[in-house]
Amino acid sequence: MDHVSKFEIPVDDLARAERFYSALFQWVITSEQRIITAPSDNRGIPIIFGAINGSFKERRDFDHPLILVKVDSIEETLRMAETIGGRTITPLHQRGEDGFFATIADSEGNIVGLWESLKVVD
Repeated sequence: MDHVSKFEIPVDDLARAERFYSALFQWVITSEQRIITAPSDNRGIPIIFGAINGSFKERRDFDHPLILVKVDSIEETLRMAETIGGRTITPLHQRGEDGFFATIADSEGNIVGLWESLKVVD
């Protein structure tokens, strides 16, 4: 089963957003613009069941918060989405050294991010 692994909040003014979310929810904002919403391990992974962390992103591609769903294969997920009434918004591309990213519009027009972690080869 694929799961929501992260969220991204677009911002115009990072310092203003940090002040707002820190004050409102007591979230911790790291120097890498990561949003820690729950106690987490040293890799930033929440240790509370069901909790997810997120990040701030410069407002460019999205005007609304974005959830990221971790999938085994973005290519397969994009094909399936197209088959069942969705459409690709942002094509598959690598994001840094961590993994691959794409976005789809669901059957209702909502934008959903897809994430595929890079496989570690021994």
